[in-house]
Amino acid sequence: MTRPLITKSSRASRILAILVLFLLVSRHGSAQAPSIAPDQSSLELPVLNGPQLPPPPATLPLPEVPSPFLGCWEGNPGSFDTLATDVGIVGIGAPGRIVFCYHHHSIDVPEAKVTIGVKGHVLDLLIHLGLAFSTYNAHGVSTSVFAITPTQIRARTTLVIVQTEHWLYVIPSHTEQPSEVDWQATMTAPDTTVVQGRQVIFTNGLKMWGAWHGTFHRLTDDTNG
Repeated sequence: MTRPLITKSSRASRILAILVLFLLVSRHGSAQAPSIAPDQSSLELPVLNGPQLPPPPATLPLPEVPSPFLGCWEGNPGSFDTLATDVGIVGIGAPGRIVFCYHHHSIDVPEAKVTIGVKGHVLDLLIHLGLAFSTYNAHGVSTSVFAITPTQIRARTTLVIVQTEHWLYVIPSHTEQPSEVDWQATMTAPDTTVVQGRQVIFTNGLKMWGAWHGTFHRLTDDTNG
């Protein structure tokens, strides 16, 4: 009559031992591989509600650009996804060809064209009384990097937009006007990135702000910058 009791007691002891072993293994595993959630706030682009970018996150003092990004990349967003102006006129212009050059510890924007739409040309002719027209080009002055992951870079570039006024029978005149772009580049393939931008533009007293995105492809490799 004592054997069934011994058998039941032995089974209970085995079950208890297995549970204790499971708990010990679980605790040991969690201690070896803690889960740390990255701070995503510095990778999020701001929502523009007016002609001013929000205060930027802290700038990385010496950014380490991941090697897959190194080199120059070109793309053409072609249009704004959203656009507003302080005078209510939209469709004036759009971002054109943009070149990003990534170096080991810095990022340059040597070229950023601005294309003018039909409404922009009409407004430009009215401003110049039909005697001149304007063309626009831009380049980066400085870029502050806020966050970097193996596949993403979040930064802000200060641009100078150069307005060239072509007057009849007169040498063209140049005027520099400011612009700022908050942008995020995401690598989607070895030679392809998608860049999203939030941009504020000031030109001829007109304030514009909007969002755009574009696909960028590698132009050159740069491992010495």
